[in-house]
Amino acid sequence: LRAVAARDWSVVESQFSPDLVAVDHRKVGFGVTNGRSAWLQIVRSQSEVMPDVMTVMRSFETVGDATITALRSEGTTPEGNAYDWFMYCVTTRDDRRRTQTLELFDPDDYAAARARAEELGRASIERSARPVENALTRMLVHGVSLPLNEMSDYLREHVVDDFVREDRRHGV
Repeated sequence: LRAVAARDWSVVESQFSPDLVAVDHRKVGFGVTNGRSAWLQIVRSQSEVMPDVMTVMRSFETVGDATITALRSEGTTPEGNAYDWFMYCVTTRDDRRRTQTLELFDPDDYAAARARAEELGRASIERSARPVENALTRMLVHGVSLPLNEMSDYLREHVVDDFVREDRRHGV
């Protein structure tokens, strides 16, 4: 958002994947935009129509690798017409942390934005839910599978003396 406000278009461009897909679900929107260049034309044109346009992030939440951002924009045309609007933006990123997909929703359509974020984020949640397989996990699985009277001795032999386990789950 800072790069857009500063009109630093090379930085703005670097934040988006070349094969970006933007879908505008708003009642009055842009439809589907394919490619970074096409999306940047929309962003630049907004700055031309409202030279003082400023967008502020009001809230941010993550669902797996997807994010839902509440955005509020304000701007004035050279003729003095003031505009103020709010929208939800659902995004995902590529492996270089550039925006890969971007979907816009009306202010009264949070439920649809949330559902879409859950749909896009589900794949990353499923990937991260796979157990890690390494020497440590094999040792721990073996240790906890022992009878209770042998488990403590086994873990004492294999865990350093100053090991600290912190459980940060709420309600535990």
